[in-house]
Amino acid sequence: MKYIYGIQCHQITNPLRFLLSALCNNPDSIVLVHVDQKADLDPFINEFSHYPQLYFIQDRINVLWGHFSQIEATLSLLKAAGAYNYSYFTLLSGDDIPLQDISLFHNYLEHHPYEFLDLDKHPACKPEPRVKYQHGKAFFKKHRSFKEQLSCKWQRKLFKLGLRINELDNLPKLYKGSQWFTLSHQAIGYIFKYLDNHPAYIELFKTSLCGDELFFHTILFNSELSDRIKAKNNMSESFIRYIDWNSGPDFPRTLNENDFNRMKSSGMFFARKLEKDISLEILKQFF
Repeated sequence: MKYIYGIQCHQITNPLRFLLSALCNNPDSIVLVHVDQKADLDPFINEFSHYPQLYFIQDRINVLWGHFSQIEATLSLLKAAGAYNYSYFTLLSGDDIPLQDISLFHNYLEHHPYEFLDLDKHPACKPEPRVKYQHGKAFFKKHRSFKEQLSCKWQRKLFKLGLRINELDNLPKLYKGSQWFTLSHQAIGYIFKYLDNHPAYIELFKTSLCGDELFFHTILFNSELSDRIKAKNNMSESFIRYIDWNSGPDFPRTLNENDFNRMKSSGMFFARKLEKDISLEILKQFF
């Protein structure tokens, strides 16, 4: 049985090199790579085209932080996966690395037939405003200029006046979690069936803010597959990734050599996110 890995990236980094090498050294892996439309695809092709089971997505999206384009890029990978007969699809970023041999991950999935999708059971911010308001382009910047800050402030005033509002009456209960997941072929099929039957759902998310953390979760947690979702109180257990949301200084923490022992002893199969220029040789030696 094949296992598909969908990778979202925008630059060539040592974590990406390590990740693709580990995935492609396993004969049961199929690797689909979405390179942000803003990036030149040729360097990626020149460096990684020697991997026979690695394919670059041609339908590339210009991905913006917090924008619907995040969802579009994921859907592009999931659609491409439809050409293959596979057991599980795992969504990763170019900043992630495997912590164990890929064959152990495949064996784990074979014996644990769950959906691995994180759930934020007690979100600090309610998820509804992310979809309710029609966010303009100034919102989709992590670091906003003074002019963009004023634009966001003005738009929030419009929201309070009841303007630029989406009607949510027909929207199912919203669920929130990390955008990264490992889902079965059956779950992926259910997502596309739901979208075919509910075209208004995807329209609502086109003006959402950070809707990628709600889009797939809401579909699956409201489905008959919800009992199969391995959502734990410990977020890492939910989707088998080591992520440090506690140490800082950034959240999640950008991992480096000082984190290696904790990463390795976590029992997780992947870790995110790592420093882009971390030594490739050290990664190979430690993991």
